[in-house]
Amino acid sequence: MIKLHAIGRGACGTVWACETGPAYKREDGNPARSLQNDFEMHNRVLQSRQTLMNLRKSTQVEIQIPSCHNFIEPKNKEWWAAHLERVPQGYTSCNMIEAPTHSTLWGINPTPSYSSILPG
Repeated sequence: MIKLHAIGRGACGTVWACETGPAYKREDGNPARSLQNDFEMHNRVLQSRQTLMNLRKSTQVEIQIPSCHNFIEPKNKEWWAAHLERVPQGYTSCNMIEAPTHSTLWGINPTPSYSSILPG
């Protein structure tokens, strides 16, 4: 299995990825921060963007929102059994957010394919 490498660090935790495949944001930072909250707020933003696009009442505005696919909890034993060996020894299961590629995870430059132009 391909090992993940730390590619970033923020208030909530660390960002991990390899050359191909998904990237992961681990909740291993400030205990006062919550990736569950980040994931829920991120999805609200995505839903609001879609609503705004459907209304088409805005002037032409470009909105770039990184993709955010899964929320993985420590209790997801099946997922962790298959993936824990990808992080360095000594790491344990924790809350994580999965993005399709490392370029689309929060804090990493989003790719243009996740941009939307809102018609005026």
